[in-house]
Amino acid sequence: MAIIHEDRFSVTCVNCGAKYIYRSENINANGQVQCQNCGKWVTAEGVPIAGEHPPVGELESYIQWNKREQKVENEIPRLLAHGFIYSLLALAIYFIFIMMLVIFASIGGFIGIIIALIVLAEMIGGVNIALADALWQIKCRPGQRNLLGHGGLLFLFLLITGLMGLPLTIILATMGFALYIIGQLLYLLLFSLIDGFVCRFVALQFEVGTDDERPLAEGYLSATCPHCNSRYSYNPSSIDEKGTVACQNCTHRFILPVGPELG
Repeated sequence: MAIIHEDRFSVTCVNCGAKYIYRSENINANGQVQCQNCGKWVTAEGVPIAGEHPPVGELESYIQWNKREQKVENEIPRLLAHGFIYSLLALAIYFIFIMMLVIFASIGGFIGIIIALIVLAEMIGGVNIALADALWQIKCRPGQRNLLGHGGLLFLFLLITGLMGLPLTIILATMGFALYIIGQLLYLLLFSLIDGFVCRFVALQFEVGTDDERPLAEGYLSATCPHCNSRYSYNPSSIDEKGTVACQNCTHRFILPVGPELG
């Protein structure tokens, strides 16, 4: 603490490094002031309050699909489930899309149609992201741009597979009732399998750690800041004696957990 005036003093917060001038009246009964930047309470000397510790960051432990020694069990049933569940949800999405298209087009014309298509792509992408995580433990990159690209690419691929199955649908329509029912069941199984494969393939194109992220340098740790949720890589040598590092985005300090080989 540096005294600026008889009733004013300067305090540097050890949590975020911000330096502010406080009046004596800002000190509470416990001799503490609240940082004007990060909001944490520190003593007038800038020392953290006893018992208050920096939050713990989250180490990234996700293993990419192509780096897993064992992918998943029961792959064929999972593909069938992925394709079938997606198809059911897609029917509801397309129904909502038609209603949105009519409303948006009547209000905004061509711009309304574009907005409806964007919403459609994001809904499709969101559904497949959830299914990929639930069925395959594949985590996709966050962000609206990735969501829009995910949905748009999936819609395009499934449109192509749907057009490929159109001749088969026409052939089935010419068969007798019994053969038609059997054919439809086989058609459902076949295209659920194909759709599941396509859905998983598209999800892998947007998997975390691909395209937009560089691999970690040897010995570095990737962690998510509990203050701002930003993810950066850290050199273990940057960890201070209290086990904390400063976030490269918000500069707030947090505890960086380390594995036994580093700790």
